Amino acid sequence: MSTNKQLEDYSNDELKQISQDESVEPIWRRQADKIIAMREWEKRNIEETDYVVGCLERRGYKVTVTNKIVAESEDERRVMYLSDSSLVMDDNDECISIDDFALWLDS
Repeated sequence: MSTNKQLEDYSNDELKQISQDESVEPIWRRQADKIIAMREWEKRNIEETDYVVGCLERRGYKVTVTNKIVAESEDERRVMYLSDSSLVMDDNDECISIDDFALWLDS
């Protein structure tokens, strides 16, 4: 493994090879696994956020995304947090899976 290149600079395929290469020190193999997991989580988080925002916007909500998702309409304001493929409402009253979100929103 080249010392001039940071692990973050490698593609996921290269990181998987590093992770499975017994000649690479265990600490670098674990780091490669962590980077892959982080990238997969980030990708999933972006996809899920886009899905939730799209569902809300199609139903007429104005949506703002920071560390939380705020959806506002003329008569209601919803604040929610994305967590492990679920949405947790600001008041902790409900936790809805991403898969069930559109149905829940329409109910």
